[in-house]
Amino acid sequence: MKFKLYLYSILALLGFVSCSLYATFSIVAYDNKTHQYGVALASCVQLAKNENPIKNLSSIIPDKGIIVTQATVNFQNNINLRNAIAKIKENYPADKIIQHLIDNDQDNKPYIRQYLVITNTSNKVDRKAYSGKLINTVYSQLEGFNYVIAGNTLDSSSVIYKMRDGFVATKGDLKAKLLGALKAVRDSHLGDRRCTKYGISSTTAFIEVGKYNRFFNSSDIKTDAISGLLYKNTKNYNINI
Repeated sequence: MKFKLYLYSILALLGFVSCSLYATFSIVAYDNKTHQYGVALASCVQLAKNENPIKNLSSIIPDKGIIVTQATVNFQNNINLRNAIAKIKENYPADKIIQHLIDNDQDNKPYIRQYLVITNTSNKVDRKAYSGKLINTVYSQLEGFNYVIAGNTLDSSSVIYKMRDGFVATKGDLKAKLLGALKAVRDSHLGDRRCTKYGISSTTAFIEVGKYNRFFNSSDIKTDAISGLLYKNTKNYNINI
C-alpha cells in the first residue's frame, strides 16, 4: 500500500519523501464504567486522500489496553506498534511495555519516539507516557487518573494542559470527552506549530473509541482538522462548536 504524506512549507506544499510520519498531539483514556479505551489525535500532516491513519499509529486491544505511537513513526511498517500490541496482549503493565519498546526499537532510535500507553492488568489500570530526549521540537506529556496526554512540534507545552482541561471539563461519554480535549486546543488557537502559523491547529485528526472510529483529513491549509472532526460528529455528540 502506498502512502503519500505531505508537510506544508511557508509558501507551498512540500513532498514528504520519507516513510516517517511526525504525529503530534494526542490523548488516550479509559472509561472505568464502560471499560472502553479511546484515543484522539491531531497533527499538521496531510495524508493521501481517504487514507485512514488510525491503524498505523494506534491500537485498542479490548479489555487489555491502548497504545499510541507518535513523534517519528514509520508509517508504512510500524514494528514498534506491533511489538506494543503483542505485549499488551501478554498483560504487560504500561511501564514494562514502554521499556520493551525502548530496548527493542525497530531502528535503534528510541530517543526520537513518543508513546502513550494505558493497560488494565489484574484489575489495575496502569498508564504511562514516554518522550525521547532527542525529539527536536517543543514536546510535553502528562499522566492523569484515567488518561495520558503527550505532544510534540507544539506551540508550547500549554497544548497538553489545554487538552487535559478540555477532557476533564467536558460532560458526556468517552467520545465526547476526547473530542472536548481536541476542541480545547483549537479554541485556544494552539496546536501543531507547523499549522498555527496559518491560523489552524492541525490538518489531520482522528478519534477512536471501542469499535467506533472517525478521521478528518483537510484538503487545504485553511481547514482546521479538529473543526472538521467536530462537525462530522455534531449529530452524535453534544459538543458546542
